[in-house]
Amino acid sequence: MEKSMKSLFKSIHCNCVLAAFAMVLTAAPHAHAAVAQGAATISNLRYALTDLDPDDGISPNLAFNPVYGNIWGGLNFSGSRVYEDNDFIPPSISGNWENGNNAISSRVDGSGRFEDTVLSVSHRSETVTTEAHAFIDFQFYLTPGTRITFYSDYALGASGYDPDGRARSLTFFQGRLSEFGTGEVRNFLHFAGDENLELNGTASISWDNAGPEAWEGSLNLHTFGYSVGSAVPVPEPSSYAMLAAGLGLMGFLARQRTRRARQSGRD
Repeated sequence: MEKSMKSLFKSIHCNCVLAAFAMVLTAAPHAHAAVAQGAATISNLRYALTDLDPDDGISPNLAFNPVYGNIWGGLNFSGSRVYEDNDFIPPSISGNWENGNNAISSRVDGSGRFEDTVLSVSHRSETVTTEAHAFIDFQFYLTPGTRITFYSDYALGASGYDPDGRARSLTFFQGRLSEFGTGEVRNFLHFAGDENLELNGTASISWDNAGPEAWEGSLNLHTFGYSVGSAVPVPEPSSYAMLAAGLGLMGFLARQRTRRARQSGRD
């Protein structure tokens, strides 16, 4: 299982980098010397269970499998990593790189419990483009006749823009809730970008297991950001939307691959 999970995350990473690189190639160049930067922290993870059928005699319950985390950072949308790590949590995993006013860091902390997990990334650019990623994947079983609602607090920030007012930095928080039996996916996406923009709030996502059998699924949380250096073209606003849509599609395909990998492991 560990090998299949590592293979899955490497595939997701390659797809994300290729999508971002294609986006930059389609942008018009603009020079700007200011430092662009951003950061994100995801914390206070929690969940609530609701009994959809109090007369069925089944007490609502959620059982987690081992928690898997992954971090990486790269430069110039080239596909090359300056740091990368993945492991079951605990222990915590982290990586960082710094060169003058260019710096990135990623971290996943936790004791193995859902409630203790914290994701954080930061990115800063002046002469190159930097990107930082932190993932966490929770696989679980949910009792029949139960609604699950996951919550997480987020703090996103980004600053730095070119003379035309386009953001040189974006910071994202993305979540996906997947059911392995049908392959259905629900997701959310929040992002901060533009001059000195901060975004704080609580994200939530829920699903009902109204059937008679236990529900097997996963919750994947991904926070990432990038900052564009002064010598690199700045994407058009429409390209940001294309990037978000592309990441959503990558998430759906990733969940399909996870389901197939788990099924193969059972055979």
